[in-house]
Amino acid sequence: MGKKATTHARGLRLKKRIEASEDAREEFLARYRVETIPGLMRQYKVSRGVVFSIAEALGLNHDRHDKFSRCKDDFLRLCPNKTAKELAVLFDITPTTVSYWARRAGLSPLKKAHTAKYGSSGYVGKLTEEAVAKLGKAKDIDIAKELGVSRERVRQWRKLRGIPKFPSRWERVPAEVAQRVAKEKPLLVDFAKELNLTTRMAQLLADAHGLVLVTPTMAIAMRAHDFKRIWDAASTGKEAAKKLGMTLPKASQKASYYRKKGYNLKYFLDEHRRNTDSKFNPEEAEKLVALWNSCDSIDEFMEKNVDGYYKYTTNQAASARMHSLRKRGYFCKPMHRKSRRK
Repeated sequence: MGKKATTHARGLRLKKRIEASEDAREEFLARYRVETIPGLMRQYKVSRGVVFSIAEALGLNHDRHDKFSRCKDDFLRLCPNKTAKELAVLFDITPTTVSYWARRAGLSPLKKAHTAKYGSSGYVGKLTEEAVAKLGKAKDIDIAKELGVSRERVRQWRKLRGIPKFPSRWERVPAEVAQRVAKEKPLLVDFAKELNLTTRMAQLLADAHGLVLVTPTMAIAMRAHDFKRIWDAASTGKEAAKKLGMTLPKASQKASYYRKKGYNLKYFLDEHRRNTDSKFNPEEAEKLVALWNSCDSIDEFMEKNVDGYYKYTTNQAASARMHSLRKRGYFCKPMHRKSRRK
């Protein structure tokens, strides 16, 4: 049997014993005169409700054991000027108990710490004239920091009184100024920078006045369209790079970027190989291949190629170079490290 069930059963037995026995009733009355409710609960090992129900059945006034009844007058006197936390300290109770006492006394929910000075709608007391005068004259967040409350609380105060919010930075920009800057700076980023706004604020300002600004996405699309027009009109990658004012590797990289974005750009034969072919030296490549084929191992090749044109720090790098030369049509015999041939 659980603890609650045991306590309940013990309480029922105590009630029956007091109803049936005069001695048990006298004992309870004697203890009731000198003990508190918690003391009776500990002695009889029953709940508070059992003690109260027995006292009511015997016609006893248990208000003297109720802390609220003893402190009611002081509680009602201090409520208008104290917060729930302060009352809890004064009466040695928890803030939850303070709220319970307030409900028993028929009061509104008690003030929190910040409302002891400024008051609040929905709480005991009212906002001071100084606090009301600040609503709508500055940003809610600034008023909240000054009064020590949340921004949501300030917004509720303002809405209850029908006070419009303080205009945002973009709302304070005149329409004439916005239109003039939009003509001079059509890009959204430049428009926002000129007016010292964020891009989000700049977009809200443009929407409010019906202005059309070039967003970053639109700017990329416009640049991509111009790039595609010049790229597709050229016959070689070198010609396209010259018209674009770029080097061929840079133009090829840009073309690859736009292809990934979904633009259909044609391919040039010299687009990717021009840069690597310009560095390729056939004479040195032939010397390197001859040296490679004359060696029995990669380690031997690395020792003999100290003064060669192509210098490698690892065997893997040398092997990769030979592989690229094989793709160009050079015969490079397969070779492995000596340790692997054992």
